[in-house]
Amino acid sequence: MGRRKQERTAAKLALKLWGTDSSGQPFIEAVTTRNISAEGVLLEGVRHKLKPGDAVGLTYKQKKARFRVSWVGEAGGEEEGLLGLANAETGQSLWDMPLPPHAPDPYMPAKVADRRRFPRFECKASVEVRLESGSPVRGNLVDVSLGGCYIEMMIPLPVSTQLNLAIWLDRGKLETPGLVTSSHAGFGIGVKFIGMGKPERQALEQYLAEQAVLSRPAGSRARAATTHRR
Repeated sequence: MGRRKQERTAAKLALKLWGTDSSGQPFIEAVTTRNISAEGVLLEGVRHKLKPGDAVGLTYKQKKARFRVSWVGEAGGEEEGLLGLANAETGQSLWDMPLPPHAPDPYMPAKVADRRRFPRFECKASVEVRLESGSPVRGNLVDVSLGGCYIEMMIPLPVSTQLNLAIWLDRGKLETPGLVTSSHAGFGIGVKFIGMGKPERQALEQYLAEQAVLSRPAGSRARAATTHRR
């Protein structure tokens, strides 16, 4: 059985891809879909440089939706210009056509190269971001791993900002210092945990172990590409 959670529907749809590229420049470009599902999409004709984990948006007809980059076609190869996206808005579909029922896809990718050290898991939790000065800011935790997390914030903090986090998980509050490693206007921030205490790490390990039993890692719950290369 493949890693995808839903079968893909082959479709050639014209839409707009927009966001901030790897150089920090905002962009918008016309692209087409190769295949779609309720949880993701494979695009072709993408010219701007993006990387896994980037937050982007799609405009199809009069509808807009947020996505996260899950896979990027290798530059100079046969898959150059392809971009796999995972739906960042659970339960909402951008498409106006019938899609296959919610069932595993029998596709098995030829090769998988996961570049992340720790698997990430989708997580719906409240988080408080505390800086050295100013009032704490509330956000929503999107996913979490032993190494870090992604926090939805309408006004994200700059990359390299040091902060302290208070995360309310099922077992209570977890506090840890962190460092902003990615920032996406209108979406949120990626944070790397730094200097986490031993009790907090043990609590997080236990929480993630429970999530591993209940669900798949965040990156594998909404595959939109033909292979996963994060």
